[in-house]
Amino acid sequence: MSSGTSMRAHGHTSGSARWGLVALLLAAVLVPGTVMVRGSAATAATPHCGDVVTGTSGVWTRRTVPAFPVGEHRIATHAVDPRSPERQYLSNGFSVMGTHDGCTWSEVFRVPESPSARMPASATTDRILEIVVHPRSPDRVWMVLGIGQEVADRVDLGVPLSPGSEGQGDGARTLVVSSRDAGQTWQPMTGPPIEGAPGPLAPAPTSPSVLYLPTASGLHASVDGGTTWTVRPPVVTPPSPQQKPLDAVNSPLLTRVTVDPMDPSVLYGRTSTIVRSSDGGLTWSSDGLPPGHVTGPFVDTDPTSTRRILVGFQAFSTTPVESWWLRRPADSAFTHVPLEPGTIDGVPWRAAWSAVGGELLMATWDRGSAASFPDVSLYRVDPNGAVEDVNDLDLPPVRGLLADDFGGFHLHTAHELVTLRPLSTPLPQGAPQVEMGPFATPSPPQPAPAVLSGPGAVALEPGRNSDITFSLNLP
Repeated sequence: MSSGTSMRAHGHTSGSARWGLVALLLAAVLVPGTVMVRGSAATAATPHCGDVVTGTSGVWTRRTVPAFPVGEHRIATHAVDPRSPERQYLSNGFSVMGTHDGCTWSEVFRVPESPSARMPASATTDRILEIVVHPRSPDRVWMVLGIGQEVADRVDLGVPLSPGSEGQGDGARTLVVSSRDAGQTWQPMTGPPIEGAPGPLAPAPTSPSVLYLPTASGLHASVDGGTTWTVRPPVVTPPSPQQKPLDAVNSPLLTRVTVDPMDPSVLYGRTSTIVRSSDGGLTWSSDGLPPGHVTGPFVDTDPTSTRRILVGFQAFSTTPVESWWLRRPADSAFTHVPLEPGTIDGVPWRAAWSAVGGELLMATWDRGSAASFPDVSLYRVDPNGAVEDVNDLDLPPVRGLLADDFGGFHLHTAHELVTLRPLSTPLPQGAPQVEMGPFATPSPPQPAPAVLSGPGAVALEPGRNSDITFSLNLP
């Protein structure tokens, strides 16, 4: 049987039923001006190397860092393909190593010894600060480089860079390098590096070509996958009831941005408070949280979620976290969740939402003040804000934390990669089953596979419609 299916694509995402059966067979990512159609076979597996430990919080796998061909034997950044967690990237600031099985590593990029017109970076003064894999289009990978001797010195000394204003004092400029083939080839952005040191790179989960990057010079946006960048206006929000009217004219530094899992134009950010934009960072509004020191926002980026958001609240930057501001799927606004004194050691830093169960794993740090925060640890936060210390292995400070699509978390310390997976839950046994012997007749042969033919990519003009025809041949 053969059937032809015509689909009308637009430069924006759509949930139209016209996708029909084809939508069950494709993973389609719509980006402004381009339709990319690709199949995927997502699998979850534990690397066959490393030491496996079963703790009260889950099953842990510990692996030592592979030998880097250049530079220190220390992890600066780590990235994981959430759909195939065995595919990972690792960097010490000089070199990027890649693996497809979680165990065997090879170099896929190295900062050149001297800058060139094609790659304006130098191993003498510049370092790789972050690697990011797109959550739904894993062939898209980005590196963020800090340009300047200051950031090079700090990375070489092993001092962790924070994702907030504390880390944006490092480096004078920012360079973004991208790959569209899972790290086989790399292309730097066109034009000179962006002025100012970088915060965390934020890709839009539904649009691989849309990126946001807060820097010390402002929020920068790209709609072509990181090739070109434009700066957004300064963040100005109306004053809250606790502020003076003239505070609204201030332009606080945006230190962190997360993109909504369903809409690439909706952003959640942090300045001196939590802010939100519905137009890609052109204008901002405040979420009305009380004055104090906030960390986050930690936003659930799973496209099936309805925007779980967690914000940590401290009265001052040197006092412990005393409460959460939590927005759950059924909440229309943030809910205040007080914490008992001593619940959390350290300050929330890295966090990731699990794709299974709606819980968050959070790592804390001392913000460079061991006197104020002598201990740091690892915590699980349930959907209602309850906190549990899950540092079964007594790990040293965790510097990176990611989640995959199968309920697993991927962490790194300075010298070790760690995976945490939930404990398996045995199925109920139920009543005894009737035992049957084998069938007398052989099983029928497997049918021939279905064949889908059509264009793999179609260039669109934003705002215009196009008809795309696919042919699905079923046995």
